Order: sequence, then structure tokens, then C-alpha cells
Amino acid sequence: MDKAIKIFNIFSDKTVIRIYKMLTKKMLTPRQIADIMESDIEIVNMHIESLVQAEIIKLLPGPEKTYFAKSQSAIFDKYAKSVTELINKWFNQDECIINDFYRMNKLKGK
Repeated sequence: MDKAIKIFNIFSDKTVIRIYKMLTKKMLTPRQIADIMESDIEIVNMHIESLVQAEIIKLLPGPEKTYFAKSQSAIFDKYAKSVTELINKWFNQDECIINDFYRMNKLKGK
């Protein structure tokens, strides 16, 4: 049960949901995410770290820290997999998520 609670706690913050949803669509750096969200990069980094530790997102190798959301088949923790499946289905009509997607799509090689 502790693992399930940990995953629910991670996703209890709307910022985490926004970050995760963006990373399901595009590989992004923490700076890009912070710019899209008009947020503080330290907050973004804190949430990214929790998603990495839960093995929900992954850091790409390379000189610039770039992250992406793992595919459902690459998430091996059953709780993380179940919650991310739900989040992938939910929030698609959420105004905040849609606005993030619009701003994300306007990024040009940053």
C-alpha cells in the first residue's frame, strides 16, 4: 500500500499532472516546462525529480537535461502504471492542460 500512496501523493499536485501531460506529448527540458507553465524552475525540477524517482519519466542522455514520459508498457510499477493510464485519459479537455499544449507547440528549438 505504501507504493500506491506514494504515487497518489506525487500526482496530488496539479503541477505534476501538467508536467506529466506535457511530457507525454513532447520531450522537454525543465526550462521549457517552466516557461510553458510560467513557473519557477526550482518547483519544476522538484516535481520532475519525483516523477523520475517513481520511474514515470526518464532523462535522455545528452548535454542538456531533456525528459520524456515513459510509454505505458515501460512503466513496471503496477500503481504508477494504473494512475498514469487514468491521467492519460483524463484532463484532455482541461483548459489549463490545453493551454499548456498550445504554448508547448509554439516552442521553437529552445
